Parts: sequence; structure tokens; C-alpha cells
Amino acid sequence: MAKTAVDPDEDALALAMAHDGTTVKREAVNRALREVSQRREQEPVDLEEWVAIAGPAAMHGQAARTDCSIVDAEMFPVPGA
Repeated sequence: MAKTAVDPDEDALALAMAHDGTTVKREAVNRALREVSQRREQEPVDLEEWVAIAGPAAMHGQAARTDCSIVDAEMFPVPGA
């Protein structure tokens, strides 16, 4: 594995380390990167895909049907809508 010098946010790193129960910075950073990568794989790629999943009503402050539940647009407002 190649070595890369980074200047992490020390507060965020400390929180990640405490959450993960590790005292090794490299382990905390690698775990966080893996978690973000996994989450990104599960997210819609772009706004068009999100609208296709959530439905156009989500863009207009109405309840929208998703693949797993009803989303209340008032609880989860779309910025600029």
C-alpha cells in the first residue's frame, strides 16, 4: 500500500477513533473511507436517479413514494423546493 501524507481534521478523527474504539489513526481513517465508499454505492448516482426513485412529488414538498416507505417531504425538505 502506498503511503500518503494527509492533514486530517483532528476533532473528526478523534470522534471516529472513539466511535470505532481504536487508538490507531490509520485504522480509523481506513474504516471511515470504507464506510463512505459502501454508503456511496448504495446512494442514487445523481438527482435524476433520485427523482426516479423518490418520485417528482418529492421535488415539490409533497409526500413521495420510495422503494421502502412514504417520505414526508415536510420532515425531509428538499433545499430550494
